[in-house]
Amino acid sequence: MAEDVRGQIAQREGRFSAFSITCDESTDISDSAQLLVFLRGVNEDFEVCQELEGLETMKGTTRGINVFMAVQQVMDKPSQGVVQFYYYS
Repeated sequence: MAEDVRGQIAQREGRFSAFSITCDESTDISDSAQLLVFLRGVNEDFEVCQELEGLETMKGTTRGINVFMAVQQVMDKPSQGVVQFYYYS
């Protein structure tokens, strides 16, 4: 599964030399866990880009496997380019 996620990231952001996935989980007012998934990468010119890949509502538990499956669901969706942040060094 991890290789599949890696391949999807390479396809989406082929210009990245290195990348990381960041997740932020919080609970909304209706007691539903919300998982934000960010993709951060750096290219050969050391330009850093961070993009909000998506938001996934997590039902039930929020154990490691649940977070992993939610990240995979976000990565399986076509890139929305919801929000992009660019940092130049």
